[in-house]
Amino acid sequence: MNEVFESFLSEHNIALSPGQRDKLSVFEKALLEKNSVMNLISPKDEKMIKTRHVLDSLAAVPVIIKLIKQGMINPGALIADCGSGAGFPGMPLAVAFPDFSFHLLDSLNKRCIFLNDAAAKAGISNVQAMHSRLGEGKPKPSYSLMTERAMGKLENIMPLCAKELKKGGHFLAWQSLAQVSSDRPELNKAMLKAGLRQAGKFAYRLPAEENEKYILIFVKI
Repeated sequence: MNEVFESFLSEHNIALSPGQRDKLSVFEKALLEKNSVMNLISPKDEKMIKTRHVLDSLAAVPVIIKLIKQGMINPGALIADCGSGAGFPGMPLAVAFPDFSFHLLDSLNKRCIFLNDAAAKAGISNVQAMHSRLGEGKPKPSYSLMTERAMGKLENIMPLCAKELKKGGHFLAWQSLAQVSSDRPELNKAMLKAGLRQAGKFAYRLPAEENEKYILIFVKI
C-alpha cells in the first residue's frame, strides 16, 4: 500500500514532509476509529482509505500549485471544502497547504464535531469544520477557492458554491470519466447562472482503477 501511495505522489510531484505524513496518519486513524459508529465512509473502503480517499483528495495539489504559481491564489487565502463529510478533500489539502486557511463545510453537526476533534488530534491547525448548509442565509463571497468532491449533481451544487466564491476565485469539482464524457446541457446552464467559466481540467488515475478521474476547474467571472 505504501509503495502505491508513494508512486502516486511521485508521479504528480506531490511533496509531503515527514510531519505532514504523520498528520495524515493520525487523521486516518481517528476516522477509522469513529467510522464504526458514524459511518463516515463505506466499510469496504476502510482498507483503501489512502488510495480511494486520501490520494483522491491530494490529486488537487498540482492544480492548486499551478494556481499559486500563476498568482491566482496567495498564501493566507481562505479555502472552503463544500459538503466535506468525512473530511475529503479538505483535510488532506489542509495538511498539504499549511499556509492557507480551510473551512470544512458540512450540514451535519456531529460530523463537524468529529472533524474538529480529529484535526486537533492530528495537529492540523489551519482547518475549521463549520456546521453550514449551502444556500441558506445571506451568501458571503469570502472564499478564494472552493472544492466539491461528492455532494451530488454538479449542476445543482455549482450555483450554491459560486455565491460564496470571490470574483476571480476558483471552484474545483471532482468528476468521473462517465460524467465528463456525457452530454450535460444542464451543467452549461448552471455554469452561466453561477457566473462561472471552465478554465481547464486535470486528469489522473487512482491506483487499481481502470478509468481516469477528473478535477474540473472553474473561475468566477
